[in-house]
Amino acid sequence: MNNIKFKNRYEASYTFLRIVNKVTEIDGQTRKYGTNEWLHEAEIYMIKSIKENEGIHVIGISELLGITKGAVSQIIKKLEKKNMIIKAVDPNNLSKLNLRLTAEGEIAYRHHE
Repeated sequence: MNNIKFKNRYEASYTFLRIVNKVTEIDGQTRKYGTNEWLHEAEIYMIKSIKENEGIHVIGISELLGITKGAVSQIIKKLEKKNMIIKAVDPNNLSKLNLRLTAEGEIAYRHHE
């Protein structure tokens, strides 16, 4: 009798694990979010962070999201190439670049929300 209960729990836990893995796989896929560009999950979260913190800079995003400045820079470069964001020199601190969304970035943000 104990073997049957153990087998059912064992099968149930693996079924649950397969479901979680499938959801993670689906969630990690790229989407267009109403634009012509495919965006990864990390990119759309970066767009969301920039929109909700208008004028934020690389260090600010790094601290906000808890990722390295290098990772932020790589994602920003990709988003610039996809015409989702633009960088502008901070008028109060010429060594910082503020980030904001382009019209395409705004569309992606709205579709994500």
